[in-house]
Amino acid sequence: MTNSRMLPQRLLTVLAVIASLMFAVASSDSDDRFDDDDHSEPDGSVRVVAADDVQFVTISPFASFGPAQGDFTTGGHGTFGIFGAEAASPPHTHSGTYYGVVISGQMNNPFGTEPNPPVLSPGSFWAVPADEQHVTACLSADQECGFFFHSASAFDFLPINESTEPRGPEARSIPVEELAFMPLRPFDGAATVWGDPDGSAFGVIVRLDADSETDDFIVESALTIVPLTGQLELESEGGLIEGEWDLANGSLVDIDANTELSIECDDDHGACLAYVFSESGALALSLDD
Repeated sequence: MTNSRMLPQRLLTVLAVIASLMFAVASSDSDDRFDDDDHSEPDGSVRVVAADDVQFVTISPFASFGPAQGDFTTGGHGTFGIFGAEAASPPHTHSGTYYGVVISGQMNNPFGTEPNPPVLSPGSFWAVPADEQHVTACLSADQECGFFFHSASAFDFLPINESTEPRGPEARSIPVEELAFMPLRPFDGAATVWGDPDGSAFGVIVRLDADSETDDFIVESALTIVPLTGQLELESEGGLIEGEWDLANGSLVDIDANTELSIECDDDHGACLAYVFSESGALALSLDD
């Protein structure tokens, strides 16, 4: 009788021990799964458009365009442009706003009846609001002028007989010498030229001193980089695409969210400037400490 009464009790004890062990194992597996965040490792990618791969088409007697993002004839786009030496457009407007940066040569972009438009050397920026009267010109006598511009709208060209209005409040040209650089890790400085880096769209020009390299950092929101001066070297160390690229001025790099990068400025070409922008997100970078 004694043994028969104790057997169920022993069985219950054994079952309780087994159950507790199973719970512990299940809890351990669950903790490991949630601690091992799937997004902790970079899984973004990089798309590089090398300067030599840009295919230019002549669109007017004074300008050629080379698509890099989208199709400038149908919608939002990022496009490289070339003006011949001393070439200038007639006065005109556009239906959509666009932003431009100078890559080579010296340009200007007088708005309306603006009397003394600044000279725009490589690294300079200009913004053309929709319907703003202006002229775009290459001032260089001995070389073509190269630039990059982008817009959320398709490109159009609406000529006018002459510019009759004063420069509008949103139209602006910022020579490279007047860029207001502020500290921004991992770069040596950054100057906001349009939008808000903490908002939903922005454009900044970043600077790396000659013979300097950023710490490893992670791009948390997709963006685009266009090298303007110096010689940049980019390395992607994690994600879907890993590699190293020498980025000549006139290249373009699209970078997905959650991509790990480092960027170096070659000391043989002086300080490096690059245009960084996004029309769909904030400037979100985190150091990979």
